[in-house]
Amino acid sequence: MVTVTASAASGYEFIDWSGDCLGASPCSVTMNENRGVNANFKLIPPPPLPVLTTSAGTGGTVSPSGSNTYALGSVVVVTQAANSGYTFTSWSGHCSGSGACSVTMNAGRKVTASFGLIPDVEHDLTTAASPIAGGAVSPSGTNSYADGTSVTVTATANSGYEFSSWSGDCFGSGSCSVTMNADRNVTANFTLNPLAGKIVFRSTATTSSALEIYVIDPDGSNQVRLTNNTFTDANPIWSTDGSKIGFNSIRGGNEDVWVMNADGSNQVNLTNNASFDSSAAWSPDGSKIAFISARDGVRGIFVMNTDGSNVVQLIGDMAEAANTAWSPDGSKIAFSAKLSGDHAIYTINADGTNLTNLTNGSNHDTEFDWSPDGSKIAFQSVRDGNWEIYVMNADGSNQTRLTSNSIRDQGPSWSPDGSKMVFYSERNAINTFELYVMDADGSNATRITNNASFGAVSADWGP
Repeated sequence: MVTVTASAASGYEFIDWSGDCLGASPCSVTMNENRGVNANFKLIPPPPLPVLTTSAGTGGTVSPSGSNTYALGSVVVVTQAANSGYTFTSWSGHCSGSGACSVTMNAGRKVTASFGLIPDVEHDLTTAASPIAGGAVSPSGTNSYADGTSVTVTATANSGYEFSSWSGDCFGSGSCSVTMNADRNVTANFTLNPLAGKIVFRSTATTSSALEIYVIDPDGSNQVRLTNNTFTDANPIWSTDGSKIGFNSIRGGNEDVWVMNADGSNQVNLTNNASFDSSAAWSPDGSKIAFISARDGVRGIFVMNTDGSNVVQLIGDMAEAANTAWSPDGSKIAFSAKLSGDHAIYTINADGTNLTNLTNGSNHDTEFDWSPDGSKIAFQSVRDGNWEIYVMNADGSNQTRLTSNSIRDQGPSWSPDGSKMVFYSERNAINTFELYVMDADGSNATRITNNASFGAVSADWGP
């Protein structure tokens, strides 16, 4: 009895026996005659190659893409590419996170790349004017722009101001363009022109009797007559925005508050009352006009809308009240009155409360004007024996004489930037008043009018 064994070579496998052994069972033959035995083998088929399946979500591609086979154990690097407007977010499957993706092909693998829409990238451009009253910028405020947009910012000066420079993300005084690759801030800086605006005043410059309203440039040029009638027009004052002029007139048979456009057109009686109405003053926001009226028998301080409607008395029994002026912040109204002794300058709150005496009432203190910043009040007084110009703090303290002449200096009005004042004086000829401009400390007085007869008085320097 002989046992036959079979051993498969590498890459082959035993199948079965043939000859004197059959099947695949162990082979044993009895040698009672000649015997023949064959061991049958076959190639072992190679295992299937591992498959890498990759896919991409909306917004991008992967490489390699689809299903691909690789040698067992090989390492495959999968890459991603986002479409325009998208960004790669993460891997899933046999790669994770958002870094590089490499897979070892020791089995089938799956990898998916995910993408997301890129949000529109915008940056804020914030622009401002300094000071706010100085002008405007365009675009104004805060606006959003797409990343990389080039924006041109322009500056426009208001009347009485001039553009001086840029600051922030523009500088100098030339054109301003900013590239919006980050949030940007631009400020347009304005400065007051000391001789900006126009001065309105009353005069008999071109008449022999009636006082009329004129305007003139601060350097004395371009004098223009605005009113033309046989009745006196007086106490002109600019509106806050310089578009209108308020004044007193008796052309309706009684002294009333009138208003006209800055060029003298559209002259309208606002009060049209049988009593005395005078001394208009615009509120800083331009919505109200304060004035003096005797409609209740004794002069008092009233306010009305700029069209003359909704007249309200703030305070009454203000004997010989004259001249009103609203503080630049709108909180107070100043006026002169003869409440005890001589005329003094008083203030009340804008609602008529808190009557305060600033100059004590013994010096005939009248015709005054708030400084543009509201910190001071210039006024006229005879406290030193002659009409002169004085200045004090807004609370009445630190009263200081600015002019010193043997003749009269009266009616101060500040320039828009507070650096100068216009006033009227007879220093050129007794009984003939002319307008002068001086520095705010009283120095460098310069005559700007040359009018015959009565001359020029009651000046107000506009915006």
